[in-house]
Amino acid sequence: MLEKIKKLDLSRFIFLSILPQILVFAISLVFIALDLQLDKYGVVQTFLILPLSFVILPYLFLVKSGEEINLKNIGIRNFTSKTICIFSLLIILITAVIYSLGKWDYSIIFFALQTLVVSISEELWARGMLINELKKSKFSQIICVLVSSLIFAFITHQNRPVYENLTNRFPFAIIMGLIYYRTQKIELPILIHFANNMIGGI
Repeated sequence: MLEKIKKLDLSRFIFLSILPQILVFAISLVFIALDLQLDKYGVVQTFLILPLSFVILPYLFLVKSGEEINLKNIGIRNFTSKTICIFSLLIILITAVIYSLGKWDYSIIFFALQTLVVSISEELWARGMLINELKKSKFSQIICVLVSSLIFAFITHQNRPVYENLTNRFPFAIIMGLIYYRTQKIELPILIHFANNMIGGI
């Protein structure tokens, strides 16, 4: 186990684990300091800060730190048009079904788009990048899933109650991790993450 930890480059892995939180905080401070009133509806936070903090900059960090990594390693494959169509239809179906009992308005479409971006960003980082880093060092499936799930539940959501993270987000992250680890299809945990967040937003 100690040999695997050395091989992992622990300092880089720890930095990758906290990097999104650092970036979200730093970029948000810039907007506050410049008094940019652009995020009344969470547009900048969702469509700019989250993708930058969870996907683009962490990926560049791995590349610049000498890591041999490609998009396929974090779950981004050459998706076929069929896969894209099915994924899109399922997103629409999930949105329609969840809100079928309520009053429909255009804000639901905006909320669905926000939720989709959050789901994609968090899954590519937590399941794609973190699990990939652990997997390369030959850690077992259970270690890869548990470590990435602990980071997702208790570091990414450190501002939430510990009990809530322990009973809700941690088990959820384990399920998402197992699905991704066994299928290597990032779209599956993204869909489930999306549905879960949509239900939570009702």
